[in-house]
Amino acid sequence: MSERDDKRAQPMTQPASESSTEGFLYLERETDRELQEPDLARIEINPTIPLSTSAHELPGTVEHLTARQTFHALNIHTPEMKQHLSALRTEVTRILTNLRWENQSVEETVQHLLPFLNIGPIQQWKDVLIPFLYEIDRGGTLIPIWLQIIEQGDPSALSIDANPGETEQGRARRYAILMLGNYRTMGIADKTGSQAHFISRRDDDRLFSTDLAQYLGALATDPHVSLYATQALIKHTTAASMQALVGALPEAHGWAKVDVVEGCLEFQQERFHDLLLARGLEHVSGLESYVALPIYKQVPLERYLGDRKADPRLKANAALIFQSVLQDSARIPLNTATDTPESLPVIFSRNFPTLAQALLDSAMAEPTWQNTVALHQLGLFMGQYWSAINKGYIKDPRIITPVYQVLPLMNEIERWMNGPGRASLQQALANPNEEQHIYALRDILTQLESV
Repeated sequence: MSERDDKRAQPMTQPASESSTEGFLYLERETDRELQEPDLARIEINPTIPLSTSAHELPGTVEHLTARQTFHALNIHTPEMKQHLSALRTEVTRILTNLRWENQSVEETVQHLLPFLNIGPIQQWKDVLIPFLYEIDRGGTLIPIWLQIIEQGDPSALSIDANPGETEQGRARRYAILMLGNYRTMGIADKTGSQAHFISRRDDDRLFSTDLAQYLGALATDPHVSLYATQALIKHTTAASMQALVGALPEAHGWAKVDVVEGCLEFQQERFHDLLLARGLEHVSGLESYVALPIYKQVPLERYLGDRKADPRLKANAALIFQSVLQDSARIPLNTATDTPESLPVIFSRNFPTLAQALLDSAMAEPTWQNTVALHQLGLFMGQYWSAINKGYIKDPRIITPVYQVLPLMNEIERWMNGPGRASLQQALANPNEEQHIYALRDILTQLESV
């Protein structure tokens, strides 16, 4: 079948975006221009996963796509950079001293500090700036300042295609969130004398106490700043930060869900796998592929597909994740290098034959519509790759070998699709609970009946 049919028929498919190159707006301060060198320029790339029209309108889309661009690392050993960092150290130290010893208010300190945080892009500067600022403030004196900057929020009245992370206020807010990732178990004692994970501050003669892990966990559900809050929680690497991130999973929507799922996977805790499979695909319409890819890379889906005692919901979501990655890997690679794993389609990053066999076994034991659409996508995928191999377009043994190993399953898959598979689709179409998938399921059924 054609690639057009492939994209049109899948429940998790997002329409391919127009072939326009993603743009990038770089806002710089006048004083930053002298630091720009050819090796500091960004590398402009297109998103690896096309977004649907509705996904482009989700909160945080522009910022998340910008964050997925690639930047050259900053060279901190150039004379210009050394001079810039030295001047920055002097100014930040002076601001900190005034706050601590000269009774400078939190509001005044924020206003003095904001201009010095207006350097970016954030993804290029964070690995230099955050450790640099923490070296100056290891005692946590600036924690109330970071909180105040965060609570100011992003600039109002920004257009939907604007990136708040490229404004002075928005950029400072994101650096402040990342800075909170440094303060794991320190803080100023609150009224009870407790210190661990807590900070406190005076503001208008009132004492506030904040549990940093809980605070960052709440920010992780905001798609505008979830990218940075999850990174801060990951840097904590404490039981409290893990609990906060996992607790944000059911509440997160859209890009926040993507960030929380990726953050949970960063902890490399097998005990999180069931929860990620059960809740990862919720409230993420249009961004399913951004959730499916990281889960596919780290969670052994064959363990769920091949276990007849596994929770049906986990098995169904495992099939949908496999289907999504098959779809995203359907584009034939024009050139692959044997020494670069990144050049391979993601589907081959796991044991593809084992997963295909587990999916077929799961479908034969329990003919659900999720298994049916996954097997349908597997058939389309194999048809494309087998044709490309026969025509000599693909010569990489890392692709050819697993494709050859899956080929013997195709006759059995075809027979199953024309029997139990067709029946599962008809049953799903009659189920009002599957209304959101009705058009895609009907499309697949039409294709099967036309064969």
